[in-house]
Amino acid sequence: MLAFNSQVFNQKYGNFFIATHPNYKLEVISLKDFLSPDQNYYQSLENAIALEQPDVLSISMEHYAIFRERSKLRPLNHWMKRDGFDIEGITPAIIDSLQNEAGDLNGLSPVFTGSALYINKKMLAESGIPVPTDSLTWDQVFQLAQQVKPDNKQVRQYGLYTKYAANPYMMALYVGEGSGLHFFNHGNEHFTFDAPGWENVFQNIVDCFQAQVCYDNHSKASKRSMTREESEVRSYPFLAGNIALAVDDSALYRILTASKDRYNDLEWTVVPSPTSSQYPTTGNGIRMEEIFAIPAGAKHADDAWELVKYICGDDYGKLLPHINPDDLPAREATDEEGLAEVFYKLDHVNNNRINGLRRLPDPVLKKMEEVSASYIAHMLEQNMPVRDALHQMQHALQTAWDNSTNPG
Repeated sequence: MLAFNSQVFNQKYGNFFIATHPNYKLEVISLKDFLSPDQNYYQSLENAIALEQPDVLSISMEHYAIFRERSKLRPLNHWMKRDGFDIEGITPAIIDSLQNEAGDLNGLSPVFTGSALYINKKMLAESGIPVPTDSLTWDQVFQLAQQVKPDNKQVRQYGLYTKYAANPYMMALYVGEGSGLHFFNHGNEHFTFDAPGWENVFQNIVDCFQAQVCYDNHSKASKRSMTREESEVRSYPFLAGNIALAVDDSALYRILTASKDRYNDLEWTVVPSPTSSQYPTTGNGIRMEEIFAIPAGAKHADDAWELVKYICGDDYGKLLPHINPDDLPAREATDEEGLAEVFYKLDHVNNNRINGLRRLPDPVLKKMEEVSASYIAHMLEQNMPVRDALHQMQHALQTAWDNSTNPG
């Protein structure tokens, strides 16, 4: 078994597996021991697999996608069918993300990190805005954020926060992905930033920052030592109470529900992560860092399946909230607050942003970093209309792609 940290893996999974499967021997290898400054994470992962030849892998969504594309993982379908393994209880978006077009599942995950829209009810009430009770589109989120009135308070107030607020370009890619957009068409090998959908996304973000409605990460002062609460607020600015809307992950939900005494002045609620009106059940509000898969060359594949089946099965799933309360169980559990269901609303996951970026050649990524910073600055400083800036950025990136893939 190859996991990032053997000790953590055994605490969460391994010890429970051995206790219920006494006839099995489980050896866990730590990937962190193979990490090296002279190679990237994926190269370290490949080296560890080649040297140790594990029967089971614990990998992230990105590495799962790479291994699946390169046919390095075994499909689990025949084992699932043979053993009557229940996937009906697993949230549909997870199955959709892990399944290929042929219906093959090459991995399973017992947990995930969700995303949602957190709402400061007091701030909306002060601005005379009704509190949303269901999912919103990204357009509606930006419109709502613009309606929040600062009221000249001593503490600067913001309408909207996202975790990509420090980089408006990456924020645009994130919002676009959540709206069902693709920035690159791998079929015809063309960038698509000049499409109307992207103009709308970038215009919303430019308007948000120009009006100082979007939270600016650069406004945070750094401190060498912080209390636990200060550290939490730095990681999750919504906790400070001066942000009306925040698109953030499920770890914030865990903090809010587990630390009521520390944040009892914060009147909040949560609704599903924003999507688009065209694809209301498709979004990018799910991440998985622990996908369990069986390598194509596994020597003990049947035994490996027993481990995967246990970790991702219903019996262990009932223990998960007690063993690992920080992550969300793939099989929806009972929630005392009654709000965690918002993380289970998606049916389909759009992961084209990370998968699209990793497929670009290094010269194109370098050009993207250069031109995105330049043209975002032009947009924010109103030196160039959004449409013109996107058109020029599109041309620069397409030229870089053509030169990289067809040199000479």
